[in-house]
Amino acid sequence: MTAARGRAARGREPGLAYRLVPWLVRALWAALPFTVGSALADALATASGPVRAVASTGLWLGWSGGMLASAAPHPIALTALRLLAPAVAL
Repeated sequence: MTAARGRAARGREPGLAYRLVPWLVRALWAALPFTVGSALADALATASGPVRAVASTGLWLGWSGGMLASAAPHPIALTALRLLAPAVAL
C-alpha cells in the first residue's frame, strides 16, 4: 500500500503544517549567514589569519551540509540537522 493510498484510506490528507514546516526549516537555515554571520565574524576578529580561514571554511561547510540536509526529506538528513543546529548556538 502506498503512502498516499494509506492516508486516503484513513480519510486524512496531510495538513498545511506538514507541508509548511520543511520549507520553514529551509528558509531559516538559509537565513543563518545573514543573521548569525556578523556575530561569528566579530568572534573571530581577534584570531590570526589562518585560524579565521579554517574556522570560516568549517562554518561554511557546516552551513552547506545543513542546507543540503534540509533539502533531502530523509531520516538521515533529519539526524544531520539535529546534529548541526545546536552547533549554531556555540
